[in-house]
Formats: sequence, structure tokens, C-alpha cells
Amino acid sequence: MVVALTMFPASYLVTSRVDIVRVWLSTESVASSRRNCSTDPIVQLRTLTPSLPTRRKLISQAAQETSRPWRVLLVDQRNHGKSGHLPGFNPPHTLASSAADIAALFDDVLGGRPLHAMLGHSLGGKVALSYLRQAAESQQSQAQMVLPNQVWVLDSMVGQAKLCEEEPQDVHRVIQEVRNIPVPVPSREWLYDHLKSQGFSEGLQLWLGSSLVSRERGLEWTFNIEGAADMYEDYQSQEFWDVVSSPPEPVKLHLVRAANSDRWSKPSITRLQQAVGRSAGASTTHLLPNAGHWLHMDNPEGLLKLVLSQLCKMT
Repeated sequence: MVVALTMFPASYLVTSRVDIVRVWLSTESVASSRRNCSTDPIVQLRTLTPSLPTRRKLISQAAQETSRPWRVLLVDQRNHGKSGHLPGFNPPHTLASSAADIAALFDDVLGGRPLHAMLGHSLGGKVALSYLRQAAESQQSQAQMVLPNQVWVLDSMVGQAKLCEEEPQDVHRVIQEVRNIPVPVPSREWLYDHLKSQGFSEGLQLWLGSSLVSRERGLEWTFNIEGAADMYEDYQSQEFWDVVSSPPEPVKLHLVRAANSDRWSKPSITRLQQAVGRSAGASTTHLLPNAGHWLHMDNPEGLLKLVLSQLCKMT
């Protein structure tokens, strides 16, 4: 099964070769919009990032180009989606806490089956790296965590992340803007007009609009913005160079850098290459052309082709 820590919003779809199931966390057991599916799963973790309208097309294409059907578990992480307002997910809201949530989820849903791959973009990529660090530590004890054969980290800074507040699409700026928006939100139309006046793209406007839900008071956010902000602050401060240099066996770590990304400085690129060089082939870097930080939006076909070139080797 493939596990993808990505940024797409959760939905539900079943085709002849693709079975997509929405899953949210629970402090007692996994909750799901559907159970007992027979095909192998892909898991996507929701985070505070713009969605990809062609997500269903890409997943369906992935199934068509491999020799097996796929099961997709769309997981709402703590502070996101249906997990956003559940009780029991207490501070600290960190990458390590989120990785531990995912480990508990895997214990519940995998049933001892192997985990083929994990993918994560931006904050999701660092959650994946945090998961690998915890898994490596668990190898020293009897409480071993499930390890995937492949982990894909998509344009996620391995070291400390810089702010790009001047960029309209930057997550930090989105979080600050959401904090300033009155709740309940007057209407989606009001939200779109307000965000447009602040310089946010139409895609991001629509994504934030899709993150509203009607409750007793009116339109409110599906996510817990303060908890999500804590997670993003932790994302900026954490470093995982040790994981890149020595990922736990048998993991093959793929680190994808978007060619036009504003997240990478020359020193950070050099340090990434040095860390990969110390991994004895366990880690590999890829450069995706024609893409900025939101690489799944800028070059979805190129990203799919790159990932499938490796996933197909496991099918």
C-alpha cells in the first residue's frame, strides 16, 4: 500500500481501480467514511495548503499505469478537517505529536500488512521525516513502528524553514490572514472578495472557501487555526538532516525539490546534497522542472511521472 502525506482536501471516490476513503483521527480508534475495503491503500494527510483540482485524475492515472488497484485513505491530521475539533488531541501541537498520531492510526488500520510508500509535501514532508525518526528510535525497542519501503518528501525544507511573508501564497501569511477573518464568516462570497483584495489567488480563495462548514453560529473553519499555527511554527524550527543521512532500513528516501521553489537557499541545497551523499544510496534527490513550492499544482503531470517511475517498481 502507498501512504501519501499530502495537502489535498479529503473527499470520497470509488472507481474500478481506485478506492478512496476519508479517514479521521480518534483518540480511541480510527473513524472512517467507509471500512473493509479490499484493495491496497494510499493515505493522504490533510494540512493547511491549497488543494489540487485534478487530484482524482492523478490518482486514477496512477492506478491505470500500475499493475494493481489502489486504496486511498484521506487522513485529516490533528487540527485539520474532521480531526480539527475532536477532543483529546492536546498540546503540544508539533510534528512529533502528529507523527505519533499517524503511528497509532497505522496500528489500527494496517493490521500488520506492509506499508509500501509514504509521500508528504511541505509540512506533510516534515511529518514524514519525524515519523521516520520515531521509527528509527523504535527499532531499538520491542515496540517497532511500521516502516514504508519508500518515503517521498516534496519540496519540504529538511532544515529550518525561512519565512516568505512577501509571497501571497505563503502558508505563514495565509495563517495570519485566517486569524484576522471574523468568525462566523459572513458568507463565502464575502470571503472570496476579501481574499482577492488581499492579493490571494483564486485557487487559494476557493480552497479556503471549501474549508468552511455551516454550524449553529454560521460558517466556521473546519480546521483549528491556532493548533495548525503551532504545527507550522514547529515545522519552521525542526531539522532532520540526521534522517536524510541515515534513514532507517529498509526505507528508500526520495527528496524532491521544485526547480522554481523560493524555499531553498544555496547553502541549504549544498547541505542537502552533502547529507544525501552520506546516506550510502539510501537517500536520493530529484529536481522537478517547471514548478514552484506548490509543485503538485504547477507541474502535476511531471510529479506523477517522477513518483510513478519508482512506485511501479514495487508493483
